[in-house]
Amino acid sequence: MLSSVECLLKENQTELLSERRSVERKPFVRPVTIRAGREQDIVAFAFSRDISPVGIGLISQISWKERTRGSIEVLSTKRHECYVIYAEVRWTRVFGDNWYYTGWRFLEEDNT
Repeated sequence: MLSSVECLLKENQTELLSERRSVERKPFVRPVTIRAGREQDIVAFAFSRDISPVGIGLISQISWKERTRGSIEVLSTKRHECYVIYAEVRWTRVFGDNWYYTGWRFLEEDNT
């Protein structure tokens, strides 16, 4: 019988094997602030999960709609400043009770 930790590790490995992205993402865990809406009036606090040159995975308590555009503020761990990245939601999936994992594609400029 598998222990709880073994079950979680096996679940994680299955998820990694089913990965279909063309660009590899790297683990990247930071607190982030998401600002969306025409006036950037929707503000959500989240955590990043992974990152690549073309996008970022975020975990939040909002089920973001595809094509939502916004700015993502990521805290620098070295300089106590935020980097602002503009991105668009590509997909959202349930990540537990009232939590969602969302894939954001980086945009060239501020087109929110």
